[in-house]
Amino acid sequence: YSGGIGPHRGVDTAIEGLTYLREQRDIHLIIIGSGSKDVMTKLNNLSEELGVSRNVHFLGHQSFQKFYSFMHLADVNIIPHKSNAHTDNTVPHKLFQSMMSGRPLLVSTSSPLKRIVSSTRSGLIFEANNAKDFAEKTLELYRDPALAAQYGINGKRATAEGTLNWDHEQKILTDFYKRLFMQ
Repeated sequence: YSGGIGPHRGVDTAIEGLTYLREQRDIHLIIIGSGSKDVMTKLNNLSEELGVSRNVHFLGHQSFQKFYSFMHLADVNIIPHKSNAHTDNTVPHKLFQSMMSGRPLLVSTSSPLKRIVSSTRSGLIFEANNAKDFAEKTLELYRDPALAAQYGINGKRATAEGTLNWDHEQKILTDFYKRLFMQ
């Protein structure tokens, strides 16, 4: 996970998901980013209470250059957002950054995440706030590296060669402004 950390980001769901993955000792959750002291303390305590702290690593805030490097080095990039009015109506930049990294995604059913990952076939989708489903989808990617690799390729193609990039979107935006001012 990389990015801002708050209650709506669903990082707690990912931590809880590790309780179902104890047999796979080589599955680790690396959390890059920061949140309030209260949120970070709660997440640290949660990993301790659930007995998964040896597989949860809080790396704190990182520079953007490192941020992208971590995404590229990850086996899977996750966006475990809870589904709510905010997350169901916004698209985080890290979705496209993750896709550009060429790694598969594991995202929640938050509406825009589900829509984009489904349409690009760039990863798997788990039910928001459902730790068991998060774990099951993690295992699916873990057990099928060829599928995971294909999801990564699909995401990179959608951003680098497809329409999910600024070169494509800027034309739509400038055409919109042209039409607006021509009226």
